Amino acid sequence: MRISTDGLFIKKVSGSDVGVNSTTYADGDLVGTKITLTDIIPQRKGGILQTIVLHDLDAQDASLLFIIWDLNPASTAFTNNSVLDIADTDLPNVVAKVRISNLDYDDLSDNSIGEVDNLSIPLKGARLYAALVSDGATPTYTANGLSMSLGLLVDEV
Repeated sequence: MRISTDGLFIKKVSGSDVGVNSTTYADGDLVGTKITLTDIIPQRKGGILQTIVLHDLDAQDASLLFIIWDLNPASTAFTNNSVLDIADTDLPNVVAKVRISNLDYDDLSDNSIGEVDNLSIPLKGARLYAALVSDGATPTYTANGLSMSLGLLVDEV
């Protein structure tokens, strides 16, 4: 794999794609819906996830677990605000998990930004799937109160 500055890519995931609502999330709950990441590595063969930036409109600064699958986890039920129970047949397709700690956030006047970087997680495929899981917190978000940007290095060939 040959990567240069031509291979920098930022994938934005909107609040409506994350799909949180205005209820309180318990520890282990799915926060939002299953996220389909299309064109995550556009017209390329592979890439490296380097950074996750979480935009929190409600300044909840909640610890979250970000899980990525390389195949559609079709046997798993993704029910917002319910405990995520990954089906045994979908578990081998998990290619990454990243913990976003409450210490990874910086607060602004009425919102916050969380960032985890230097991840170096190899990814392959134009379509991946992801989910956010509440991890030791009970945040309450406004509708579409979470969005994110994923920073990748992608093959230039």
